[in-house]
Amino acid sequence: MAVENKYTNIMSQNDDGSTALTIFADVAAAKAFFFTANALKCAVDHSTQVEYALVADSNGDNTKLKRTLGFDLSGQGQTYNNRMIDLVEANDWGKPTTTGLTPYTTVETTDASEHLF
Repeated sequence: MAVENKYTNIMSQNDDGSTALTIFADVAAAKAFFFTANALKCAVDHSTQVEYALVADSNGDNTKLKRTLGFDLSGQGQTYNNRMIDLVEANDWGKPTTTGLTPYTTVETTDASEHLF
């Protein structure tokens, strides 16, 4: 299946100024910090392409995670969104903190109109 559309977002840890940010040694640690196992499985099961990369913050520390999902034209994107909504509603998407909040905010870039070859 070909990637026809892609979606990229960068997860950043909530920085309240009182708690040190987690610095990730590798992508696996960042994925486990930001997402539940079911959220990670959703990306694998409902996209043609999924890629992750660490992103450095302004201090040069790897505290962020970039994720790019690729979709074909078979309806994968809608299936992914439906499953994501189910998981979010079940509080099974982002890993919660002790305060019950997800540990991140996102900056999103949607490349939906880009046709990839």
